[in-house]
Amino acid sequence: MAHYQTTRWSLVQMAGDEGVDGRNALGQLLEVYRPVIESRFRREHIDGVTAEDLCQEFFVRAIQDDFFSKARSEKGSLRAYLKTAVERFVLNQKRNSLTEKRGSGARHETEEELVDVASSQDRPDQNFDRLWAQGILNEALKRLRNEDLKKGKVDLFDALAPFLSEDADRKDYVEIAARFQTRPNTIAVAVSRLRDRFQKAVRTLVADTVSDSGQLDDELSYLRDIAS
Repeated sequence: MAHYQTTRWSLVQMAGDEGVDGRNALGQLLEVYRPVIESRFRREHIDGVTAEDLCQEFFVRAIQDDFFSKARSEKGSLRAYLKTAVERFVLNQKRNSLTEKRGSGARHETEEELVDVASSQDRPDQNFDRLWAQGILNEALKRLRNEDLKKGKVDLFDALAPFLSEDADRKDYVEIAARFQTRPNTIAVAVSRLRDRFQKAVRTLVADTVSDSGQLDDELSYLRDIAS
């Protein structure tokens, strides 16, 4: 269970700290989850505001409200927590846009309200979850490619990567084997090993967003279903 002591949840809490560690933690979170959050914002149409602007404002507001350092893994998965925060942020932006037109003041939800909703998970947004699942897959693929790039095997990786999401037949293996001057059976074994590495990478990434192994199995099952 030691793995769960250094998870993305730890990064979330560190991101609320001042100093170098906090900035580094926030930077790592942005690298992995900003594309997911930004994609969610692209669905919204708020006058004069782009998805990039919304994403920037979301993280600025999160820092100002001490959102990260107050987050707790026992309240649910990181996906559920951030999803709730994003959905509440969108609602607030729309509300603020309307109140500005009417000349009224704006309000935004407190961190305690976000925790309660994230825990109950009573505002499901499957589109966000699909984006999250795809983000996990993309990050796993990126990590494996970087590993093989360092080993000087990136060309073979790029040739085999398509078979992570589609079946290959004997003809495919023969063609790739000819390119890399090896045997089709060797390519078949390489594909099998790459699939195994990919599954482990995905599992590791998802493990970084939950607090224990029981949540891990549930989260993997849910993301597998939502991505299919």
